[in-house]
Amino acid sequence: MSAADDTASTRGPLGRIKAWAVGLPIVLLLLLQTFEYEVLDPRLPPAAAHTVASGLSVLGILAYGAFMLRSFHQAEERLRAVAVSERSQRLQLEALHEAALEMASDLDIGTVLQRVVESARQIIGARYGALAVVGAGDFLEGFYTTGISAQERARLGPPPVGHGLLGVVLQEGLPLRTEDITAHPGSVGFPDGHPAMRRLLALPVQWQGQTIGSLYLADRTDGHPFTAEDEAVLSRFAANAAAAIVNARLYAQVQRLAVVEERERIAMDLHDGVIQSLYGASLSLDGIAMRMGDTAEAQELDGLVGRLQAVIGDIRHYIFDLRQAHAAGEPLGPALRRLLAETGADGVAKVADVADDLGAVPARVASHMWHLAHEALANAVRHSGGDRVVLGARRRGDELAVWVEDNGRGFDAEAVPDGHGVDHMRRRMAAIGGRLEVSSAAGRGTRVTAVVPLTMQMATAGVEAEAAAEPEPAAEPEPA
Repeated sequence: MSAADDTASTRGPLGRIKAWAVGLPIVLLLLLQTFEYEVLDPRLPPAAAHTVASGLSVLGILAYGAFMLRSFHQAEERLRAVAVSERSQRLQLEALHEAALEMASDLDIGTVLQRVVESARQIIGARYGALAVVGAGDFLEGFYTTGISAQERARLGPPPVGHGLLGVVLQEGLPLRTEDITAHPGSVGFPDGHPAMRRLLALPVQWQGQTIGSLYLADRTDGHPFTAEDEAVLSRFAANAAAAIVNARLYAQVQRLAVVEERERIAMDLHDGVIQSLYGASLSLDGIAMRMGDTAEAQELDGLVGRLQAVIGDIRHYIFDLRQAHAAGEPLGPALRRLLAETGADGVAKVADVADDLGAVPARVASHMWHLAHEALANAVRHSGGDRVVLGARRRGDELAVWVEDNGRGFDAEAVPDGHGVDHMRRRMAAIGGRLEVSSAAGRGTRVTAVVPLTMQMATAGVEAEAAAEPEPAAEPEPA
């Protein structure tokens, strides 16, 4: 019920009080006189009848006064409640306006998402809040919380993956308000160490009819249940939040495209300018050394030519890193095929065994798998000694597998568990909750397989685990 409805509902009791204040005394006097003349006078002496009538009059006055006091008190309480409700709504609307301005002023997607859930909790006055964000394929790509510390969040482990009441709101696209979370049919309980929560107010965040996330608020700080007015305010807030989220996503895409274009320009300038100049200089020095014959000076020039060739190789590797930024804007399958095609491997047959459709893969997971394939290919081409290398990728149910296999000399994987760049790749997989499988034996080649569960990765994208586990740069193949 809104404040306007509350105000209207108080007019009825006030009108009734006015009517009772005027009409009730008249009715009581008429009844008393009738009772005295019709009942008391015929049966009692005049003095006794008058005494009884006077006593009844006093009792009537006392009852009337108590009734009126009670009525006025109830009306006063109702008016006070209406005033509090109107003030609360005014504060909520002011907070809603300020939150909308703050969200619209920031274009960093991570900052916007965290601000959305924090503002929602403050506006409604909830103890806890969470925001689930939906990405490609309707999977969760981020989960943001407020009301619990970073340490408490870390102890809870990976964020939810869309089951329980969280999934109910996302799948049905409808608001949910319940007095007891654990008693709801859709509840699946809380993990160990989760804060105790009882009441829940949740609703989807939608943009142009499509659900892009959902907001969850638990337990008001004043201990009262969530109201229909809370739901209405949160619904208005969610509409503003959706616009801010979409705006920040578009800005991030524009920025990413700008970075990719700038990297490509730099790569072209390096390839067409710097490398050509260095290559020409190295040819000139090599020619001079050949004309000088077998002398100490010629040997020094040969060494200088070798260093120049190494610098050219380093620049080519740098160009390769710059150009791989294009992979961020294309599906993982085509990006892996292009990686294999651009990998320099003289005398080595390159085979692509990448499925045509790998399904929806979060950008963060795709980036890690691309880099891991890049590193594994570098190891195979440079160190295996084989003449054939295979790059493959497949969906295995809910898991994504990417592997690199060669027919080279192999090594003892158990004796050297962290050799051949394996330690880098293990840390990269740990950053996204996956696992690394290494199969190798002397003289029988090597197969490196990276496996990641996609459901969990759709939910944990954006969790602060990547930075600490970011691997060091590894040796990379020279592009053709």
